[in-house]
Amino acid sequence: MTIQNLQRATQARAAAARFLAEGKFDLASARYEEALQAAPADAGLLAEVGSALFRANRLGDARKRFESSLQLDSRNTAAMEGMALVAAGEQRFTDARDQLRKLLDVDPKAGRIWLRYGDLEYRLGNRIEAFDAWDRVLAVSPMEPQIQASARDRLTTLRR
Repeated sequence: MTIQNLQRATQARAAAARFLAEGKFDLASARYEEALQAAPADAGLLAEVGSALFRANRLGDARKRFESSLQLDSRNTAAMEGMALVAAGEQRFTDARDQLRKLLDVDPKAGRIWLRYGDLEYRLGNRIEAFDAWDRVLAVSPMEPQIQASARDRLTTLRR
């Protein structure tokens, strides 16, 4: 990548991040696409584009970007999580669960992912697995009080 392309990608990426923070998902997606023109083989950037597309509810486009990211880096956790979110958004819950399992193999201490995994298991009617996952959140994420609070709320509310 040339210095000029790197600068273009960096500027477009920064603009995209600002739009994303403002909730302007379509504008963010457009800026990310500009960044991709300058840096098409950046797995992290592809995952960011996928996230913006997901937030714009463009699930098919998001899936393509996450898949491209994973082709470049099969352990890209942002892309793996994105694939799970897209699958859940498309109501392919078992596929979403499978994606989260893969992600947990890569990062078994990710409290946020254990929380989502528990939510999917619960949605699929697997209460024991859901409670186990939410319990795991409490064990692996001591530095994430909001995530722990969410897990505790689920455990308290749903055990009744």
